[in-house]
Amino acid sequence: MQDYSRVLAQAVEDRLFRRLGLRASGDRDADQRFLQMFLAALKTSGLSFDETLHRAFGGRAWPQGDDWREVSAMAAGFAVDQPERLDHPYFSADRPTSLVIEEIEALWEPIAEKDDWSAFEQKLADTRTMAEAYGFDPVVADDGQKALEAALEQPSAIGTEVQP
Repeated sequence: MQDYSRVLAQAVEDRLFRRLGLRASGDRDADQRFLQMFLAALKTSGLSFDETLHRAFGGRAWPQGDDWREVSAMAAGFAVDQPERLDHPYFSADRPTSLVIEEIEALWEPIAEKDDWSAFEQKLADTRTMAEAYGFDPVVADDGQKALEAALEQPSAIGTEVQP
């Protein structure tokens, strides 16, 4: 179970760096310190997770205020991961694509009332565009086997102790 926890923690850290558009430094302690400060600032500021990641992607526009001053300064020490992604049209949009429950629930009203799937189909298209902008491949839900296989393909993320 310890291996699973370590693999999961590393995968979450990797995904968060990817959503921030930054490359982890390779110093796990420094990377974790930065992510912890980011999450603490996000929590105390009350800002939207998706909105913050959308605006701050690649260091473009960090939120202002005391909560964010040190996060922004630390972020400057990380390289932008795949800088060409900064030019993706998704990051020029006023709002990020979000999957908050209220938006998802609102998609079902026109389906239930009028069999109108257009808003749902648009949300899927928007989500695909967002995934493309962040450089994510679609992941099909399963029992966890695909995630474990993907993690095992990245030995630097999980160490040498993990065995399939």
